[in-house]
Amino acid sequence: MPKNYFSSKDGTVTIRLDQAWSDYQNSSLSKEDRLNALDFMIYVFDIKKFSNKKNVLNQLLDNLMQEREKRKKENPEYIPVLSTGKYKLEPNRVLKPTSESQKSSEADIQNAFNRGELLDVNEKDKRFDEAHTTFLTPQQRAEFNIEINNGLFHKEGKIFDSSQSIAHKKPGFVAFTLNTNYELSVFEHQCGLLDEQGRLLLHSSMNAGAPVLAAGEMEIKNGKLISINTYSGHYQPSLYSVARFLEYLSNRGVDITETKVYLENEPSKESGLKYQKGQYGYEISATDIVHSVKKIMTLNLEYIDEYINSTRTQLFNFFGNKLTQAKSAIAQEFHDEVVYTMDTLKDSISLSDIKISIECLDSIITRYSEKLEQLNGNPGRLDNKFSVLKMLIQEQREKYERLDDKEEEQRIERFKSQH
Repeated sequence: MPKNYFSSKDGTVTIRLDQAWSDYQNSSLSKEDRLNALDFMIYVFDIKKFSNKKNVLNQLLDNLMQEREKRKKENPEYIPVLSTGKYKLEPNRVLKPTSESQKSSEADIQNAFNRGELLDVNEKDKRFDEAHTTFLTPQQRAEFNIEINNGLFHKEGKIFDSSQSIAHKKPGFVAFTLNTNYELSVFEHQCGLLDEQGRLLLHSSMNAGAPVLAAGEMEIKNGKLISINTYSGHYQPSLYSVARFLEYLSNRGVDITETKVYLENEPSKESGLKYQKGQYGYEISATDIVHSVKKIMTLNLEYIDEYINSTRTQLFNFFGNKLTQAKSAIAQEFHDEVVYTMDTLKDSISLSDIKISIECLDSIITRYSEKLEQLNGNPGRLDNKFSVLKMLIQEQREKYERLDDKEEEQRIERFKSQH
């Protein structure tokens, strides 16, 4: 029977990863067993693209596992990730609970606390935890871990969905923490009630009271991030903390263009954020916090989809209108190229990357507009669509040209001070 590397019953992800690497290199095992091991490693490292040449993938895996080998003595749960966003803490150490909230003798950890880049359990809850809260070991935490693969949330290799879960009486939500090993743990927060095993699980449980990079609650449907909030009494995450977490997810390929962020407290006027009162707090769009290449691309795709899928276009195609068929072909080619470009360009919140993507998209639209002009016939709906797209791109260009790195730093500082 082939090994199931995806089951958390067989230990932590790192234990299973080491076993998979060992099995993959074991020529005495069957081809099926070695391919199962390879599949798990690709899943854990979230390797999206690799050459058809076998040695290219093998070299990448070898480099990643060598990196793990160098670090795992000091940090057994360390997994090299291909993108960490703006999180830059040293990967070869395990953070322990602080004796006093947000106080550390290690300079870089103290600086991370001071900058709001690391969350710690508040003093009151530290005292409560000592008497009541269940702290999990890494082995026990494994059952609560979820992973990001191909831009979607997975648990034990399968698409994760929180629809049947509950957190702080909110149906469809799970509580979460992201630790400094980039382990993402989710659980049902039962508001002080014990679980079936008699454990009191709170945010601090997942990492035994240690500082974390992010905490709160998430709503996930079919692997997609629907919403996120700042609800964690133990870690009390700021809007800045959520923004950094969203940047991390975006860099890992998670689409945040339609994600909602719920804040407990009303955003200050200085933040410049647009918001409305929602069911779970003050609701704002994730992309109002985090600029995203993917959002710009998605808006253009949605606009051209209206043309491709319109009843009128489909009827003309059915009855053989050659001009409309030719235009539909151009629209479909444009759509496919933008999809391909979205897949090739790494989503980013970097202003320089966003400006490059805008120019790239502008050149694609220009090229297909010229193709359209070469067709005989009067300007029609598709011509108008491309004209509007050019205007949208110009608006985006002007918006981001007004921004510079200094302004972005000031925006981030406002998040830190106001939220």
